[in-house]
Amino acid sequence: MGRLMVAGPHQGKGIGRKAIEMVVESLKARGINELRTSYGEGPGSPGPFYKALGFIPSGDFYGDDGEEIGVVLRW
Repeated sequence: MGRLMVAGPHQGKGIGRKAIEMVVESLKARGINELRTSYGEGPGSPGPFYKALGFIPSGDFYGDDGEEIGVVLRW
């Protein structure tokens, strides 16, 4: 488990996308066929970022109040 966070001034430069691509390549090499994460909604939510990368809702919710939406990327 971990977090991917890109500081505000560096967002929109492809850093997060490249990081996800590198994680996916590492998982593929180990025979893993999906990557799961979650995010909260609201201002500054990374939801659009994950959607642009192909993540889809998993139907899972996380956090103390179920406020984080689970998403999955499969290949």
